[in-house]
Amino acid sequence: MKSKMLLVAATALTLSAFSTFADNPTQGNWWSDRMRSDCNSQKYNANELSLDLFGTYNKDFAHFDDLFDHTWRGGEFGGGVGMNYFLTKYLGIGVDTFFQRHGRFFNNVSGDVTLRAPIGNSGWAPYVYGGAGWRDVKGPDELTAHGGVGIEYRFNPHLGVFTDARYIWTDKTADEGLIRLGFRIGLK
Repeated sequence: MKSKMLLVAATALTLSAFSTFADNPTQGNWWSDRMRSDCNSQKYNANELSLDLFGTYNKDFAHFDDLFDHTWRGGEFGGGVGMNYFLTKYLGIGVDTFFQRHGRFFNNVSGDVTLRAPIGNSGWAPYVYGGAGWRDVKGPDELTAHGGVGIEYRFNPHLGVFTDARYIWTDKTADEGLIRLGFRIGLK
């Protein structure tokens, strides 16, 4: 039942976001506006809604200290999708889900708060983020908490690339380190 509710909520959110894709004759073509490189535009703004499409690599760790003392080999690759909304130029909230080889797509959902610091109009913006989530990937349902750092580069206000790393604390299974690399597409 939980999975169905999450699927319905995610579908509704995605459909409402993609409703902005319709061409508006007074504003031009949605896709061509997002693909155009613009050096002079303000790349980070308040009231931004964006879609993240990313690849992942994660590795189990027994303790946080192991993150730096042990090899990252033997992890799993996967992918995911997320949505972000920036209330101000510097503060945003988001939700994402990702999967690995042994998981299903909506069995790992998390929400977070992001603080970013755009560097002038260079397109670069380092950020820190943290949050909590729920998952049912490797056995029983469990709650998670995470924190991490990342950096984003924007080509224009609507298209960017990002990479980040987070540590995930779990309540029933081994903790994890997670690296994400992907595209951020501005919807609004």
